[in-house]
Amino acid sequence: MRFKGLIPIIRARKNLKTHPIRELKKGFFFNTNYIPDGWSDDYFFKIYSFRPMIEQGNSYNNTYYNAYRMNNRGMDAAIKLRSLIYILELLKALTAYKLGRPDLIMKPSASESSRHSNFRRMLPYEAQKSGYLYFNSEDVLHRRIKNLYGIFFCILL
Repeated sequence: MRFKGLIPIIRARKNLKTHPIRELKKGFFFNTNYIPDGWSDDYFFKIYSFRPMIEQGNSYNNTYYNAYRMNNRGMDAAIKLRSLIYILELLKALTAYKLGRPDLIMKPSASESSRHSNFRRMLPYEAQKSGYLYFNSEDVLHRRIKNLYGIFFCILL
């Protein structure tokens, strides 16, 4: 990590025997190999205080965007996936700000589709009204279901 310019600012166990450990604050042990020369304890703790905020932001990304499971390989793909999630969060925050609703910033479900609206079901009909040819029309779907299962049912709109 060090050769990439990264400094791991994570806590260590107090009983580690293979690395030099120092207690910088009561109950806070750190590996002193990773603390750069010239950094004071106060400066190190200022940097360390950002970590919980970042992890808090990532916790709901795992829940809402299924980000804990990355169906890709390599560090570059993981960085791209997380970057896209962060961009989406910034766009949500910008939208909330422009709507005059700062309370919706950092709310992961603020821009989700409502379960009370049936917008996705109405998209084909709106496309047909606009002049697009929509091949999966209701008649085509009814015919496919009838041919496949031998039954016919009515979809209530």
